Amino acid sequence: MTTSVQQRFVQDYGPWALVTGASSGIGNQIALQLSEMGLNLVIHGRNTTALELLANEIRSGGREVLVLSGDLSLTHDNELMLERTAHLQIGLFVASAGYATSGLFAGSKLDEEIDMLQVNVQAVLTQVHSFIQRFKGRKRSGIILISSIVGFQGVP
Repeated sequence: MTTSVQQRFVQDYGPWALVTGASSGIGNQIALQLSEMGLNLVIHGRNTTALELLANEIRSGGREVLVLSGDLSLTHDNELMLERTAHLQIGLFVASAGYATSGLFAGSKLDEEIDMLQVNVQAVLTQVHSFIQRFKGRKRSGIILISSIVGFQGVP
């Protein structure tokens, strides 16, 4: 990545990006790519150890990192994430946290299904609404919503 491309990316989106679901998978890799693009990162997930390992890798590339650990199925943890990032000039938000339950719905545990809806729907709705409010006065900003191919699969 050339310095001029990095400078333009930071100029367009500001100095910070927030990535949920950064403990593993797609969120983890997006966080690494954004750090290579020159952005400082707020990384959020449930696995603090994995987040700290990612933060060390990002810091070794000269970027700042704020690690926030929490469970987005809990309204309080979602609100806390938004509060703890309110002071940062975040110009790019990546909603990558999510998961799916499997098996027959009749045999599932209702509390696990509700938690899944909290993470995949309510938390994302709250986050996007919050960032849209923050981004109103910005010249340029972005929201990336990560979905799963599971949404296109028929399940029992």
